[in-house]
Amino acid sequence: MKIKSLILYIFSLLLITSACDDDLNSVGIGTKPERDNVTVYPDTVYLKAHTTTIKADPVYFDPNINVFLLGNFIDPLFGSLKADFINQFYATSSIFPETTESVDTVFLKLKYDSWLGDSIAPMVAKVYPATNDFNNSITDRKYKYTDIDLAQYASSSAWVTKTYTARDLSISDAVYYKSGYVKNLKLDISNGEINGEKIGTAFYNKWKNDPATFDNINAFRSFFPGLYVTTTSGTGNVLKLYSTELHFVYKYKYTDGEGVERDSTGTTILYSTSDLLQSCQYKNSSEQFPIGEFNRDTSYIKSPAGVYTQYTIPLNEIAQKIAQREINSVMFSVSSYPKDDWKYALNPPTKLMMIRKDSLENFFSESHSVAAPTSYKASFSNNTYNFSNISSLIRQGISEGKTELDVVLVPIFEKTTYTYYGTSQYLITIKTGYDISPAGVKLRTDNNYLRLLILSSDISQK
Repeated sequence: MKIKSLILYIFSLLLITSACDDDLNSVGIGTKPERDNVTVYPDTVYLKAHTTTIKADPVYFDPNINVFLLGNFIDPLFGSLKADFINQFYATSSIFPETTESVDTVFLKLKYDSWLGDSIAPMVAKVYPATNDFNNSITDRKYKYTDIDLAQYASSSAWVTKTYTARDLSISDAVYYKSGYVKNLKLDISNGEINGEKIGTAFYNKWKNDPATFDNINAFRSFFPGLYVTTTSGTGNVLKLYSTELHFVYKYKYTDGEGVERDSTGTTILYSTSDLLQSCQYKNSSEQFPIGEFNRDTSYIKSPAGVYTQYTIPLNEIAQKIAQREINSVMFSVSSYPKDDWKYALNPPTKLMMIRKDSLENFFSESHSVAAPTSYKASFSNNTYNFSNISSLIRQGISEGKTELDVVLVPIFEKTTYTYYGTSQYLITIKTGYDISPAGVKLRTDNNYLRLLILSSDISQK
């Protein structure tokens, strides 16, 4: 048995080193134990006739991994993407200093590091107070998925409307390109009202008269359910946000070093955190894609929450080819066409996961990791996603008695957590989430680019 395992290991190494060679018939073994009779069989299964583009299910939004998108963008091939979100914020009774006298200015600051589209495309953002109905949605599974209709949780009147561009034209190049400058969209919501009072006054009075509200998360969310942020016009840009902050500018008194009481101003910042209700909505068009049509020259992937590519692996065909032999390796890679030749064309997803379709539904919501035999990952390189050896997936499907097996390709993002001991770095966790970065890719489906290269063997003793 140990000899057999060693031989199979050598087979796998031989296959990997010859994976770029279309002709596997040259694969063999130079030496083997004389008492063993080993035969190696290379086979190819083509997937063109088993490939289709399917509409993606709603994506689970994990604020520990995902970032928020805001804006609207139209791609000539991949269609439209519209994104907006609702955030709640965290506060305590120490929100203001004891000597605070008033809160006059409140603004929402959206920080971003990148965007899709034209940096000077004019966009119009609106901020609405969320209703308490959003608090009630905590028991509803839908608020964690990107197909939720967030507008239903917005109050009827916007607190602010602002025209903006991703490249803030009011900032000089000298400041904008200076190290340390933080790109942000600042939205003044000082005129917004809570129960008939300006938001700053309402927060101040609640803090002054009922500070316990700020120490109880449910009471605070009832007082201030959050903010809904959307765009109402403009189609050329989507911001990729990494932080949403609520700034309160307050007036207070202090005593200087000479004992003189003076007036001053300060700022308190409230942050949104992953343990609060946070929801992001993506509206994607998909009517331009050949949904559900097999045997085409191209399949598609669009992120976020757009379309996937599905392969129906013909297990019965594979089983017939290999008969009773042992499957040693199944090499699989996917090739793409070059991205479209226009200035703001979508980039291909950085990383794809191939997963059994029947394992996808709860993969992200239950915080699973990519692991054989149900899922594999590949990074984009030289117009190719190389999933390497997927033999355990094939073996599992055959052992379950299936005649075919559906798998899908899904964009993923992996967030790594490290710890440090002295100067050494140690990996703690790798958490996998759906990659919501706008992306699109056209995949080749013709036989020259889409096939399973199978190596099987038959080992018997003389």
